[in-house]
Amino acid sequence: MSVAEGSWEHTATLAQVRGGSTGRLRVVYRSYGGDNLKRRPDYYSKTTSLLSFLRAVEQVDADVVFMNNGPIAEERLALMRGRGEIVSIGPTNMQGSWLTMLRLAATWGDDLVWLAEDDYLYTEGSLRALVDAARALPDVDYFALYGVTENSWYLPPGVEQPRPRGWTDREEHVGGQRWQRIDSTASTFAVRAGALADDLGIFRLAMVPHRSMYRDHDMFHNVQGYETHLWSELGRTLLLRGEGTLFRRLRRVYLAPFLAASNLRSHRRPENRRFLMAADPNLVAHMEVELLPPGHDWAAEAASVLEWARERALPVG
Repeated sequence: MSVAEGSWEHTATLAQVRGGSTGRLRVVYRSYGGDNLKRRPDYYSKTTSLLSFLRAVEQVDADVVFMNNGPIAEERLALMRGRGEIVSIGPTNMQGSWLTMLRLAATWGDDLVWLAEDDYLYTEGSLRALVDAARALPDVDYFALYGVTENSWYLPPGVEQPRPRGWTDREEHVGGQRWQRIDSTASTFAVRAGALADDLGIFRLAMVPHRSMYRDHDMFHNVQGYETHLWSELGRTLLLRGEGTLFRRLRRVYLAPFLAASNLRSHRRPENRRFLMAADPNLVAHMEVELLPPGHDWAAEAASVLEWARERALPVG
């Protein structure tokens, strides 16, 4: 049942939300009960993030799974109820929740899946723009509403965004929204489920040997068929050359075989190489002070979200 049609209050198991191939938008909204010590703007809260998502998802026909890692504040749980399936998977570590989400999304056939973290701020039309782009660009498997694009990030004069060797640019316009090919993004992105199922090994490789992180550049470079790490630099690493303390250099030696494996994993047949296209300018913001996309008044966006919520008598925190 779609959010646009109105859904029901229900707590599901993973088995209950698997399967299906309807060519529609599905969302996994992954929440964590706690928070971290990152620098946040004054208007940040996880409730505001969730409200902005609910406002955006009203604009599209979508099935939503709220995947909660550990206990979630009742205020946010109340907002989730009746707006999608609620699945509890925790408490587990970041890698555990990330992999659980990927495995679930990979079962959804031809559907477009939006994989969302809980600390992003959405513009109202963001998910509508995503759906329109996915329909207009059938050869694109990965989409980002947030990432380093020409009109979303300021670079110093004369400095260009680095791209992997062999990179080719691409630009598209859909319904007045510009989309630009980028090399990588963060953990909130869209993917066609069939492509994710084929690429799941690449995502798993980028987790090894880490306990609480993954190498996002490796993931998105590899699915697009590009190496991330210069072989010359890996050679220098193995010779203990380079800057940093001895401990840091030894750590890089330890990681070098895994980075080399990621390079090798990127060598895909041309028909298996993906495109990652990002909205330019960005349509969502990762709510960290240093990472807010410029050119948009995100404080005003947050205020408009709260006003939208108050009009519907929703808790705003």
